[in-house]
Amino acid sequence: MLDKRSGKKCYMLPSRELSIAWKDDEAYWNWPSMPGSRFTEVAVLQSVCWLDIRGKIETRMLSPVTTYAAYLVYKFAPNARAHIGLVKTSVRFIGDEGEPEGTAVYLKEQVNWWDIFLRSRRVRGEPASRLPRERTDGWLEIELGEFSSDRGEGGEVEMRLWETDSRRWKCGLIVEGIEVRPKEKVAAGRDAN
Repeated sequence: MLDKRSGKKCYMLPSRELSIAWKDDEAYWNWPSMPGSRFTEVAVLQSVCWLDIRGKIETRMLSPVTTYAAYLVYKFAPNARAHIGLVKTSVRFIGDEGEPEGTAVYLKEQVNWWDIFLRSRRVRGEPASRLPRERTDGWLEIELGEFSSDRGEGGEVEMRLWETDSRRWKCGLIVEGIEVRPKEKVAAGRDAN
């Protein structure tokens, strides 16, 4: 698919193609169809304490020499627990040295700012810099990170969202997939999101 603004390639990885911890165990994840989704099924979190979602894409599938951002596309079921709010995200080239520490982000639209301040100080000592936004199709999205496709056809990128530290049980997250699209250019002093 092509991005309407830039004319460059973009791609959506459906939830079934993602690596999700315990995705094949019905006690943890279900795979129903959902009206309004572009895919035949979505991943619905039943209950886990170890949330780990990863997607991979080869840069040859994208436009060359382009800065891309990766976004988790999701919703919450009415029974979603608040413990799922603060998570870590990363985007990196496979083969790069070391494991990323991750960036703290919030999946919930409405958050308590004092809670953000207190919890985020535990993640790299930085505040959570990203909050979700609602898309025109009714889903939410949160930026996982960005990368440049300038490594040519030899690069493979891993996009990840996880929360494995608190060991609190989480439920009600509905994952449509991970969208990779060209990063919007930002005018000086303005945020693209």
